[in-house]
Amino acid sequence: MVTFANSGMDLSHATEILEVAEALYERTKDDALMQKMAVLKSYLGLGQVYRGGDYDDGFHTALADLTDTVHSHLLAQLYINETRSNARFQAVA
Repeated sequence: MVTFANSGMDLSHATEILEVAEALYERTKDDALMQKMAVLKSYLGLGQVYRGGDYDDGFHTALADLTDTVHSHLLAQLYINETRSNARFQAVA
């Protein structure tokens, strides 16, 4: 588990979400996704200097925004795959 020295914030979730977001961006080239990744990365970079209060709130907001966007992309992909699968099944039946 990666944490900020004085903060105790767990960064594992943030780094995992960034990895998934980067993979999604490679496929989708979604500018909104890239912007949310940049905001979270900037908070991660500032984490060495700033801690507590407004920084923590901003970090958690940026993480939640990116997490929601990643989940939306993944759910959309699942829906597309399910729709294609159902169409293939109906074509065979």
